[in-house]
Amino acid sequence: MLLSQFYPALMVPGFILALLIGAARVLLGVHYPTDIAAGACWGWSPPAGAGSLGVALMRILYGVQATGNGHITRARVLLPALRAVGIEVDLLLSGRAPEQLFNMEGFGHFATRRGFTFATSSGGSIG
Repeated sequence: MLLSQFYPALMVPGFILALLIGAARVLLGVHYPTDIAAGACWGWSPPAGAGSLGVALMRILYGVQATGNGHITRARVLLPALRAVGIEVDLLLSGRAPEQLFNMEGFGHFATRRGFTFATSSGGSIG
């Protein structure tokens, strides 16, 4: 419950939401109960007394659609918060050529890929 480390008031509502989602996943037949139990143990371990073991083992590949600035702006806020608690984050940007990206110093090392763009019949694009 990484979120509860930043927003303690969300711990109980977050726990209830996670419980409901876990139950729904079992009822829909897309997960076994043991999958949900293992995920709950892993998710609960850092704040519940396992120290930073869960966070220390975490490595995230964070993909950002870079055709506009909204997703990049969100990443500018989220990346420092994840890194501040010791999570290793690899950043992958797609949809914009690297030379068209600006103010990227705060991201450190990142990779880019061309990505997909869909053209509409009116000549616009959906990134």
